[in-house]
Parts: sequence; structure tokens; C-alpha cells
Amino acid sequence: MANLDKVPEAGALVTIGFAKPQGGSGGYARYVAIAPADWPQGVSINDAPGAPLPEQNAPLKRDKDGVFRPTP
Repeated sequence: MANLDKVPEAGALVTIGFAKPQGGSGGYARYVAIAPADWPQGVSINDAPGAPLPEQNAPLKRDKDGVFRPTP
């Protein structure tokens, strides 16, 4: 896990989620540290590219390449 040394020892929450949909790195999981607003590292969700994920008109399913896409 990259940058784990930058997560505060106390007061942060580390979550594990699925790989990004379209444009993901191909990994099976993503680790995200949710830290206090005054934490000097990282970005807010408002500044992160692709976040929050847009609402989809159909459920996300993996295509033949393993990328999540809306699939009616």
C-alpha cells in the first residue's frame, strides 16, 4: 500500500473498496484513508478526479476486459 506512512497514527479511517470503474488500475482493491479535515496530506473528495462517481442509468457490470460499465 503506497503512502501508508502518511496516514495519521490515530484519527483516520482506512477503507477498502473495489477497483475504480472505467480507467481503473486493474487492481482488485483500493485502500482509501479518510482523515480529519486539517490533515496536510491528500485531497478532499471535491478535488479528486472522478469523484464522486456519477450516477449510472444501469447496474455496473464487468465487461470482457474486466472494466465496470453500465449494463442494462
